[in-house]
Amino acid sequence: AEALAAVGGVSLRFDAPFFREFVVDLPVVAHRVKEELGRVGIWPGISCGCWYEGMEKSLLVSVTERHTREDIDSLASGLEAVISAGGSS
Repeated sequence: AEALAAVGGVSLRFDAPFFREFVVDLPVVAHRVKEELGRVGIWPGISCGCWYEGMEKSLLVSVTERHTREDIDSLASGLEAVISAGGSS
């Protein structure tokens, strides 16, 4: 969560404690982030806007013991690249 929140424009949506899943707010629409990162084999999470009105720029991320530090760093750098490109790379 800290690595993703360190990306410019990204913030944690809730400040409550969490275990493996958390929601980040993005400066771009979440489904575009999913599309762009999916093209390079990175699966960032679930777009919350599919279920909740007003959360189109929110992404539910799940991190488990199967995700390495390198996976998380790749997600953070990919997220940063998509955001820098304005939602499309």
